Amino acid sequence: MRRIALLVLMSCLIAAGCAPVAGQPVSGPTAAPSGRPRDIRLDSIDPCSLFTPAVREQLGITRPLMAEKGSDSIYQGQVPSCGSRGDEGTRFAVGVAFALQDGVDVYRPDRVNGVVTPKRVAGFPALLVKQNKFTDECAVVVDVHPAQLLDVTYSDGGNQPQLAQDDLCTRAEQAADLLMGQLLQRA
Repeated sequence: MRRIALLVLMSCLIAAGCAPVAGQPVSGPTAAPSGRPRDIRLDSIDPCSLFTPAVREQLGITRPLMAEKGSDSIYQGQVPSCGSRGDEGTRFAVGVAFALQDGVDVYRPDRVNGVVTPKRVAGFPALLVKQNKFTDECAVVVDVHPAQLLDVTYSDGGNQPQLAQDDLCTRAEQAADLLMGQLLQRA
């Protein structure tokens, strides 16, 4: 559920990618619940700074962080991202991308082939995005500022059998909570 920069990063980590498919219907509501508790600009924040040692430990990250900044098929402009993986026990990849010129409206029905569910993360409106085509991942996008969002993707890392997408979504929500907690401390 994300962006070329994050896609490249996640591909490097586990050879998986995700992008909404234009022209495909989405089931469920697509608008994030209204009302941010405050606006947080992402422009000057390093996405890797959200992965503190405590967050990495809580998520089970066992590999070094990988930072990326590049263009993206969904988001406009340069998209800074950071991610890593865990491979002790359950293998997974987790990443965060900052869309600096797009809001959650990029997840409108004609852009997502899957289910988009409104949520709240640390009091901020968010969307849980489960794509039909990419069942090995799940994302949570958090509306932190007008035309800016935090995108957290959690992907299976090659487990046999693959982790269920609902489990990936639960883990994506947990990661989003942890990363938003760090963002709130920095903003």
